[in-house]
Amino acid sequence: MCREAIVSEPNNFRVRSPERGQVWDSIAAHLNSLNQPKFKVTGRAVRDRYTLLTSRHKQKLRDEEKASGIEIEETELDILLEDILEREKNAKEKIDEQSAEKKAKAAQEKEAAEEIRLQALQTLKDKGKRKRGKEKARTRTKKDPR
Repeated sequence: MCREAIVSEPNNFRVRSPERGQVWDSIAAHLNSLNQPKFKVTGRAVRDRYTLLTSRHKQKLRDEEKASGIEIEETELDILLEDILEREKNAKEKIDEQSAEKKAKAAQEKEAAEEIRLQALQTLKDKGKRKRGKEKARTRTKKDPR
């Protein structure tokens, strides 16, 4: 399952997005198609197991840091989980960066729209002044009996 998670890279998509759900479903479908270790899992079960494994591995790493001087052999699962955690961290940074860029762009577009709106209001205001000025000139000429 961990190998499949590395290949499919579900972390490249936002959490709780339809794309990420499709990746988990494809991992489940691939696992269900295997004959040797027979699986019958859903996308949600795969995701939950993945979350459990990564959280346990994070806790194990914290415990190993606290217990300095102890040499622990790494299994294939440990190596895969470390790789997964590193990829997850990189993907999260990338997603956060894209989100920040998107917010900055939206703020910039909003500011530009506000500027255009203010310019439109200013020209409308100027037109109103010109109309009032012409009307005053007309009313003066009508009142003046020359």
